[in-house]
Formats: sequence, structure tokens, C-alpha cells
Amino acid sequence: MKEQPFIALVSGAASGIGAECVKQYLAMGVHVYGIDKDEDKLLTLKHQLKGSTGAFTPVVCDLVNEQPSSLGELGIAFEADAKVALVNNIGGSDMTTNQFLAHDWSDFISSYEFNVKPAFTLSKLMIPVMKSANWGRIVMISSVAARKPLPAVGAQYCAAKSALLGLTRKLADEFSEYGILTNTVCPGVIATDRILAGWDKKSPQQVQVDLQKFPCKRLGTPQDVAQMVCFLGSDQNNYMSGSISDVNGGLYMS
Repeated sequence: MKEQPFIALVSGAASGIGAECVKQYLAMGVHVYGIDKDEDKLLTLKHQLKGSTGAFTPVVCDLVNEQPSSLGELGIAFEADAKVALVNNIGGSDMTTNQFLAHDWSDFISSYEFNVKPAFTLSKLMIPVMKSANWGRIVMISSVAARKPLPAVGAQYCAAKSALLGLTRKLADEFSEYGILTNTVCPGVIATDRILAGWDKKSPQQVQVDLQKFPCKRLGTPQDVAQMVCFLGSDQNNYMSGSISDVNGGLYMS
């Protein structure tokens, strides 16, 4: 019997956690479609990935401001019986004021559009395909901010990332019977370029003080997160659905 091909779609693929998920999937021999609005970074990543085991196809799309109605619009095509994993990684905080009273409703809408809309769009496109193959894996990238309040982020970000937890549970409840397993990963403070830019402004003394707040005494790495993502988004995971996996060095313990 012919083996089903394995395809992964990773949004926010050009850097940080998304780029590391691409690399780990490629090491597994998976064909990865990396979706990002930054064409230059996608092409740089593609150049870096030359010689990888799997194949990498960059897809340039701004999923916050665009809402494609088909995979064809994105230039994505694969065999109908393919096993497909979707990593919904687009999102983040605007890093402005974190004071609730300083925000208005438009700030919340903006955060939902950034953190939830891309996951909604791609999940809606992919679930019918996954149902046809009777196999699918969806992984949402939320945040420790959806699990506990953090002084460095605002309520709009906490609310949007919490929405992904609810979406995960609903998709898991509705589609697990079709072999589509949906889960969430909640990263803690991860040493991406964006986070490191803020930490580089701290004094060495302040860095040590802040690291003491983490039981693991270090920042997480994109590799730490991607390992969990690629497990949940693969055929190694056969029974986890609707779960929340905290990859935060002990910053939050459920």
C-alpha cells in the first residue's frame, strides 16, 4: 500500500518559533509550506534550508489583512490523501502600554485580528481537506499570558491568546472523530529576536533577577517550543486532542 505523503503548513514561518518548526519538520522529511507576509525573510530562510531532508515552499501572504478562500489562492497543492499538519503560529503583542484603562475596544479587535484571525482562516481552509483524508493535526500557538497574568503584556493580548484555547477545545470536540486532533502549545518567555531585543536593554543584574523567576533559570528557546509542536503535529501523536501544553520552564504550573 502506498504511504500517505506528509505535508505541514506553518504560519508565521519566517522567524522565531515558526522558523524552528519549519526546520524540525524538514528534518523529519516533511514537505513544509511556510506562510509569512515577509517575503525577504522567507527567501532568506529558504536559502538557509538548502540541503534539508524535506522540501520547503515559501508562501507570501498577509493573513491579518487578507482572507484567502482556497488553498489555490495561496499556491498550495498536494495529494488528496496527504496527511496534513497545520501550525497556527501568527500572533504577538504590540508591546505598547499594558494598562487596561489605557485601551479601547479597537485595541482588542486589533489583537484578535492579529492573534486569532489567521488561525481561523487557515483552520477553515484545512479542516475539509483533513476530513477527506481522515487525518489531520492542528496546533495553535498561544502563550503563557493565556494561563496567568503577566505584567509585561496587556489585557487585549491575554484575551486574544485565551481565545485560541477555546477554539482548540471546540475544534477538538467537533473534529476528533475524523482523525483531526487539535491542541495548543503555550510558550513562556522564549528567546526569539523580538524578546531578546528587550532583554538586551536590561542590566546584567536585572537579567539575573528576572531569570530567578523561572524554575529552569533560563529563557526558553524556539527549539524547546518546536519540539512539542512537531510532536503534537505529527503521527507520533495519536490520542492527544483538546490539550494545552505549557512550555514555559515552570513559569506557570497547572
